[in-house]
Amino acid sequence: RGPTAGYGLMNMPGPSESWDYYTSPVEMGTRKNRNWRSFNVSTFERSPPAHIEANFYGSAGGPDSTVQGVPPRRYWTLSGALYDNEGLLGGRHGDYLIFDYPFLTYNLSNVRRLSADGTTVATSDKFIGCYVWATDTYIDRYAYQEAITFDRLDQNWNSVSLWQIKAGFNSSFLGWMRHAAMLTGGRYRIYNQDTS
Repeated sequence: RGPTAGYGLMNMPGPSESWDYYTSPVEMGTRKNRNWRSFNVSTFERSPPAHIEANFYGSAGGPDSTVQGVPPRRYWTLSGALYDNEGLLGGRHGDYLIFDYPFLTYNLSNVRRLSADGTTVATSDKFIGCYVWATDTYIDRYAYQEAITFDRLDQNWNSVSLWQIKAGFNSSFLGWMRHAAMLTGGRYRIYNQDTS
């Protein structure tokens, strides 16, 4: 298996490169692909964004990596959920492929591992997306680059896991990518941490 997204967003196995799914919190782009054919293709794995990559094998050091060859200041995110329209990526039609990370996996009614120690799990539970890009100060999707925290909460409103993205103003690239996939019916709190 290749390293995580820190190594130039590349080298992940499968019939499609998952690192190119980043503009939407829930990527539905695979619905446009029809009648794919796969021959001798390895198990599909998602390449995690820098802010959660330390939880996975092959970490490139997180958002503030000092690993040689890894872009510094990776203050952006990738799509949290990828809709598998035809089941060619994860093996079942209509599943959502998500990172094996508590922010996304907490309280799912079903989960299926794609490989024993991989980054990706599949579920038929539905996900929605949340963008934050318009505030009193910002009204343009590409201008909003404030640090943001999406907090996954349990039934008692206690924090379970964070999807936390540093301020993108100094990011090497993609500083405006601030969004999260959320489980339909889940509880969340969204806030900006102090960036001063």
